[in-house]
Amino acid sequence: MLRRRTAQGAFAIALLTLGPALAACALDDDPAPPTPTADGRETSASTSSVDPVVRPIPDAAMTSPDEAGAAAAAEYFVQLYDYSFASGNLEPWNGLASETCDFCRDIAADVAEIGQSGNRTLNEPTSIVTSRVWMIEPAKWFGADLIVREAPSTQVDATGATVATDDGGEFRLALALSWADGWKVDEVDVLDPDEAPKW
Repeated sequence: MLRRRTAQGAFAIALLTLGPALAACALDDDPAPPTPTADGRETSASTSSVDPVVRPIPDAAMTSPDEAGAAAAAEYFVQLYDYSFASGNLEPWNGLASETCDFCRDIAADVAEIGQSGNRTLNEPTSIVTSRVWMIEPAKWFGADLIVREAPSTQVDATGATVATDDGGEFRLALALSWADGWKVDEVDVLDPDEAPKW
């Protein structure tokens, strides 16, 4: 389901627009396994085990406006992506999504369309292969770069009959997050794993 928009459609690609502060954080094209650095928090091979049908619980780290909190918010975002499609419940998704997040609005519209048709999506949880988070402005702006592996999914109707399938795949998610008495995802860029973000 994680697809960039093409001439034929599919999913929108939202460019991060936080300006020059992000330009210095551009990533190399080589997606080598991340290692800890002084200016950010990095992890690898973090696989989510959250059942997509069960509403995920925010990690306690999300109460902090720091790199650990941003990493937890990015992971929660991935969990809510699965949960929204599996359950049709957009309340937590919309609570995390900023009004500026075009990708978030597109996903909400897709989930609503599937729900209105009476269909639902079945899939295994999306796993986070690597995660890198850094601070742009203390306690306010953060960036996150995730490589995620989306499992194949099946869309079924009310009778359980298959109406659509998706092969899933591996993708890079570039997120802009902000803190203001809680986390918001401001923009999301969906890329190929070996493609550098456009900021």
